[in-house]
Amino acid sequence: SNFNKVLRQVEFYLSEGNLNRDRFFKQEMQKRDDNGIPIALLLKCNRMIAMNVNEDILKNVVEKSKILRLSDDGLAIVRVLPLSDFGPREKRTILVTELPRLPSGMAENVNENDTSQRSAKLCSNQMINISSASCELTDWIRNMFEEYGEVLYVSLPRYHRSNSFRGFAFVEFKTSKSARKAVKHMFSVVDNEHWLVKPTETSEVSDCPESAWKPRLAAKVSFSQQQ
Repeated sequence: SNFNKVLRQVEFYLSEGNLNRDRFFKQEMQKRDDNGIPIALLLKCNRMIAMNVNEDILKNVVEKSKILRLSDDGLAIVRVLPLSDFGPREKRTILVTELPRLPSGMAENVNENDTSQRSAKLCSNQMINISSASCELTDWIRNMFEEYGEVLYVSLPRYHRSNSFRGFAFVEFKTSKSARKAVKHMFSVVDNEHWLVKPTETSEVSDCPESAWKPRLAAKVSFSQQQ
């Protein structure tokens, strides 16, 4: 239901996986004694706009959360527990390739994290049309790998020039055990590792000289090829 989608998304915004990357949100949290994130700011996030979330809906959703609560002044959302340290990220992250591609026009908001300072500024100036396909791809990957353990973050790299989705993803788990379990069940022979993901169209090669770029994290993470 839409209620559960909103709950899941706001819990993600304040999750360890997101806050360990989102410097903008961290800075906003430091402005409050309770380390909360203002409701007004959350409502400007791309996915909140896409789901037509208003202040009343957000407050009602948070009441059902086990990890979040409404601040005493009613103006922010606060974590119930402090942030945890799960250890080195590379030991909990796998690289997944052979994923379905998105047209270049759908790649703008393909990651779960749409809470950067840039996004907030865009939202304050205009309504942003969010591609449902990009959101669904992120959710699909998360749902698929949650079978093996709690997923903290899904990252879908893009070409810098065309902004097109590259066709592979980094999936960060809460524990290294879950990451190893995922690789074991979705195992790929080493000879079949596709480190270089070819562009969708030939013309994209000349437009994107970084098309042969190897993920910086790839050398340190486990590999799983989606069949």
